[in-house]
Amino acid sequence: MAQKFTEQIQKRMNSKSTEELLNIWEKNDRGEWSDEAFVAIQNILTQRGENLPGQLNYKKEIKNDSNVSGGRRFVNFIGDIILFRIALFLLIIPFVNTDFIQMIARNPGLDWLFGICLLIFYYFIFETAFQRTPAKFITGTKVVMQNGSKPDAGLIAKRTLSRFVPFEPFSGNNGTWWHDRWSKTRVVNS
Repeated sequence: MAQKFTEQIQKRMNSKSTEELLNIWEKNDRGEWSDEAFVAIQNILTQRGENLPGQLNYKKEIKNDSNVSGGRRFVNFIGDIILFRIALFLLIIPFVNTDFIQMIARNPGLDWLFGICLLIFYYFIFETAFQRTPAKFITGTKVVMQNGSKPDAGLIAKRTLSRFVPFEPFSGNNGTWWHDRWSKTRVVNS
């Protein structure tokens, strides 16, 4: 499975120009790019007959013990629910008298489904764009991959959907929940 993952990375990296790859290689930003990406870049540049330039020293900013505590994670959870509901209220006020909102309000199942879809959208948009939700901005935390790099949209989607598995809110131990483990992400101080 690791070999297949590395091959996928190499295939994606191969579509980049030599100049782009050299730039990534020289910057050596391990917060942005995984170790597998650098192996792929090295292979591609060697295949293209390029001499590998030196790399800047990378100081890993993520420590193994930098996971945010369960208490802070709970504050993030409650904060996001409150902020989501406030945003939802403010966004729906102008549309209260529309047929669509009235239909949703009359049907509890549809109301619940609409709310879940909007909450999924909330988490996905914020964590994809900023690596943090509004509550994480307030608490000074962010979502990263286990190696400290920025997660891609696919992993954020997996992380977001995992939040809605029954009993997931009770899965946390040592500040790590199922949605962290399954998406290979964690929440750290920003």
